[in-house]
Amino acid sequence: MNTIYTDRTDQTINAMINRTFPGYRGKKVRVSLCDSMVFSGTQWDGGSRSQYAILRLSDMSIVPIAAAPFMQRSALHENECNLSVGFVVVELDTFRGKDSICIHSCAGNMQKLLGKAPDLTDDEKIVLVATSTYKNTYAGETNIRFRRAHRKTGISAERWETAKSALIERKLLNRAGAITNAGRNATSTISANELSMH
Repeated sequence: MNTIYTDRTDQTINAMINRTFPGYRGKKVRVSLCDSMVFSGTQWDGGSRSQYAILRLSDMSIVPIAAAPFMQRSALHENECNLSVGFVVVELDTFRGKDSICIHSCAGNMQKLLGKAPDLTDDEKIVLVATSTYKNTYAGETNIRFRRAHRKTGISAERWETAKSALIERKLLNRAGAITNAGRNATSTISANELSMH
């Protein structure tokens, strides 16, 4: 399962949310690429629950998924639902009073979001993965990202800064050096065998 990070500036994503959960006012959206899913957590539990709607992309028609019956077995909620091209499941997740949206889809529906993976140099991959993996300051320690990356890969300070500047220019990092949604999505294309910061 891969996750794409996007927001409501994407017209297709915004239309999906407006059709399924028009009351949702948040901006950030996750897209979970998977072949199947389970309609879990539909009953309130500690201020948290999930609501689901199946959306047919051809005509934007929806089928809301009812909450699981209380203290009863439900095949709809216990068995996996296969995701096919032409359909997505939109989930409104409420966790301790905070709402978020996750769109569950097979990869075939989301090609326009995926786009072409950016070509990254080895140094850019190092900076991007280190930035997504570590906080830069923690418990009095500073410049953690570079120091961990240097220890693991041998990257020099000069190469680090050059790669960091290139990633900012490409909007994979923001001006403060924090990873952007595009940067997070780019890290998902870097295999564990290529680079590990752990």
